Amino acid sequence: MNIADMNQAIRIAKSDADLNHLSIDDFEGYGRKEFQPIECTVEQVAKLIRYQAQYFNGDWDHRAIDEIVMFRYKFKKPTELRFEKALDLLARAYKDVYHDDLANEINKFVKMYDKNKIKAKWLAE
Repeated sequence: MNIADMNQAIRIAKSDADLNHLSIDDFEGYGRKEFQPIECTVEQVAKLIRYQAQYFNGDWDHRAIDEIVMFRYKFKKPTELRFEKALDLLARAYKDVYHDDLANEINKFVKMYDKNKIKAKWLAE
C-alpha cells in the first residue's frame, strides 16, 4: 500500500466506521523480518490501526500508527499482489521462450515494471 492508502486507513480507523466484521488475523507478526506480504483491504488495515493504536480512553498511540505505516509495503491490495504475480509469470515465460520475438516483448514489459523500482516508489510515497 502507498502512503495515500495508509492515510485513508488512518482516517477510517479514527472514524466511527463499523469494522467489527473484518478479520485482522493475517497481520499477526507483520513486523517480523520473515513476514511475507499479505493481500488485504484498506479497511482491514484500518481495523489493525484501531487494534494496535487506540487507547481505551479513545486517544491514539501515534508511534504505533507510525510502525504500521512503516510496514505498509507488506500490505498489498488485491490488485497490487495480482500485478506482482503477473510480472513473475511473465518473467518465467520469458525464460522459457527467450529466443523469439514474444520473449523480447515480454522482457521489455517486465523491465518497465521492475518490482524493486516500484517498491522504492511506493516507499517514497
